[in-house]
Amino acid sequence: MERTGFEQWKPREVARLLALVETERRYYQEMVAALPVALVVLASDRTIVSANRAFRHIVELRYEELRQKSIDQILPSPELTEKIRAAHVHNDTAPFFLNMGERRFRVAAVPIRSWEDEMEAETLLMLDDLSATGTITAAAPVRTPSLDPAGMPAVLWQADASTLSFTYVGGAAERLFGLPPTQWLASPHYFSKRIHPEDRADVMALFEAVAAAGGEATAEYRAISAIGAELWCRETIRVPAPDPDQAGQRIASGVLTAIAQRRQLESQSQTAAKIDSVRALSARLAHDLNNPLMIVTGYGEELLNALPESDPLRPDLTEMLSATGRVSELAGHLLAFTRPQAKSSTKLQLSSIVESADPEIWTQADPDQLREAIETLSSGAAHVSASTELIAEQLPGATLKPGAYAAIKIATATPPEPFDNFLPAKAATRAYLNVRQWSGDIFQSPQGFTLYLPLAEPEPEPETKPVEAAEPPPATILVVEDEPGIRALVRKILKRERYEVLEAGSAEEALEIASSHPARIDLLLTDVMLPAMSGNDLATALVQSRPDVKVLFVSGYTDDESIRSSGNFLAKPFTLGALLTKVHQALASMQPQA
Repeated sequence: MERTGFEQWKPREVARLLALVETERRYYQEMVAALPVALVVLASDRTIVSANRAFRHIVELRYEELRQKSIDQILPSPELTEKIRAAHVHNDTAPFFLNMGERRFRVAAVPIRSWEDEMEAETLLMLDDLSATGTITAAAPVRTPSLDPAGMPAVLWQADASTLSFTYVGGAAERLFGLPPTQWLASPHYFSKRIHPEDRADVMALFEAVAAAGGEATAEYRAISAIGAELWCRETIRVPAPDPDQAGQRIASGVLTAIAQRRQLESQSQTAAKIDSVRALSARLAHDLNNPLMIVTGYGEELLNALPESDPLRPDLTEMLSATGRVSELAGHLLAFTRPQAKSSTKLQLSSIVESADPEIWTQADPDQLREAIETLSSGAAHVSASTELIAEQLPGATLKPGAYAAIKIATATPPEPFDNFLPAKAATRAYLNVRQWSGDIFQSPQGFTLYLPLAEPEPEPETKPVEAAEPPPATILVVEDEPGIRALVRKILKRERYEVLEAGSAEEALEIASSHPARIDLLLTDVMLPAMSGNDLATALVQSRPDVKVLFVSGYTDDESIRSSGNFLAKPFTLGALLTKVHQALASMQPQA
């Protein structure tokens, strides 16, 4: 098996590192020991200046025994001597193979300048042991540690900088592209042909510029595998700068990794951020619409109820209320978009939803809503399948954390609709929000969707709370609303139902009224969003001084799920009948007065 090309190491950097090792040996000995390639620096007369531990293991000599010895004494080979001379005279640094008895080495000789004297020419020898066992001497075999490029999660390559044709390919080349390294090397134009035609011109222009001037560059692009599949890649290329004093071939080195999953996670994060922004805007719009809409609707109903049936203004009022009803419906869609719609998730066997799924795959979701999501997203689908998929990328802010997920793949015949539409006809958006609420996500591509759902243990069944009978007695109600028009309308409706009404325009005013009111206050009816102190904080403070008081929250928008799900919550805009029903229900839970 061919080993990692040790031409990747910069000769000057390695020489300087070895010089530091010699001067500060104790500090760097662990670093030197970790180098997998045998390195030795030779003086101009080919005597050994320094050597790392891997080299000393190969030749089985201590450091003191190597000093001032010639490389010809350690590795006697006319071919090696000739290659060292060619490296200095012709700048020929191409690797060559050296056979020493039963051992076979891949060797490179690189001319360098002495760290201590720039005018002194030295030679850096790099040896990679390709033999399975044995040593140069007759002593017991010593195995030099080395990396196995086939197990690398990346493609490692070298190419002629002038032509960008591959001269060495290793690592995950065949696993990622479906082509063995021999075919990469056999085609002189494969460097550019492996790049997707739509990305080829820009990527090649960058790489060719770096190859000409030297330096380093990185590109992300789509590549083409042997079967024609697109593969997102990130590739870094490094080329030494041209040296007019040294003729010969310059070698470009590169590392290529697959980044499809990272790009997928980035796309999902961008979609999530976009949806969150649209939801925040929808919440703000709904809140700002509801107060004036409540006034128009409430007073319109009052006027309509006060007019006789024969009054000519009734048709006009009816049309006005019909228009406000349509606006109310739009505000309702905005609010529905901002609120969680998913039911509580339970453990389910995925094969009960997707027939082709492995029976061993279990996930967390609501079965009915999951079926609805798959049916919605698979409209016109060619195929629906399910499996487990590993997210192996750690990306800050990603919607999916690393780990195993149940993955439902839906192939669509036409490009899917976007998720960022709050209208009720856009069921795909509801499916997306539901899956996100189940701690999953949906990846959207031109080919279709992939639903990711967590693999988790079942949760206990939620407890069912008994519904108590409503017994609305006459009561005193403290109404807190910062919008005077709405406050006046609510007061009018409640007084007509013979309730005693106390009213305040702020939380502070409500607390003052409560502290000075001598009699019982049965119900606090408060807007959630109040200036200075919120309705929730007001309710907490009032209950501390009056433990028997009941609370009914009213709001056009609140992101407090505990308030919305408590049962004592009325969303704006509301009808007059809905207000009275909620007041009756809130008062029905009161303890009998002593």
